Amino acid sequence: MKRVADEENLHTVGEMPADIPGRSGQQKVVDVERKFLSNAPDDLPPIRVIEEWAFSEYGKRIGPRLVAMMKKSPAPMVIPEVLRSWNISPD
Repeated sequence: MKRVADEENLHTVGEMPADIPGRSGQQKVVDVERKFLSNAPDDLPPIRVIEEWAFSEYGKRIGPRLVAMMKKSPAPMVIPEVLRSWNISPD
């Protein structure tokens, strides 16, 4: 029974990237670096933006890796759903 629960959790985690383009209010992907402790006594900001991409740009960036993962993964897969949400062709 444990294996079934683990597979359900993995499926849920795998679906999260598919939700990002539709749920984000920013319409972009942002790579950030967070300072810990955020209230450390220095002049550094608590969050530093490293790079930003529009969803379409980031989809092109992650597309080849997702397609390769899809080709290696046994069924059932959540990756085709992720590809669709990011407008990535599996070919």
